[in-house]
Amino acid sequence: MPWTYDLWFLQILGLMAAGGGAIALGISLFNRARHMRGSADVGVPGNLPPTPGINMATIRVGGDIGGLAVVIGLIVAFMPDWWPWFVAVAAGSIVMACGLFLWHRYHPW
Repeated sequence: MPWTYDLWFLQILGLMAAGGGAIALGISLFNRARHMRGSADVGVPGNLPPTPGINMATIRVGGDIGGLAVVIGLIVAFMPDWWPWFVAVAAGSIVMACGLFLWHRYHPW
């Protein structure tokens, strides 16, 4: 039967998933043991400020020019890391818009 030829592939995928899960579990247990043993101090103990310097949760972002500046600043700041995501969203939006336009053009209500 031809469908039986695909079973070996599923077995290999299952073994790879189980191996990856075992490795991830081992790494997480190792990191947990390492963090429980070590100190959380960074640099010289007692030389850290009691609060963070900038807390993004306390910045009010309204619907004015300040909110627009914050949003544009965040987009520009994260653009080097997120540019593939922005390109994918833009391309997907264009494809969806064209598809909806064609659908409503040839299938009117």
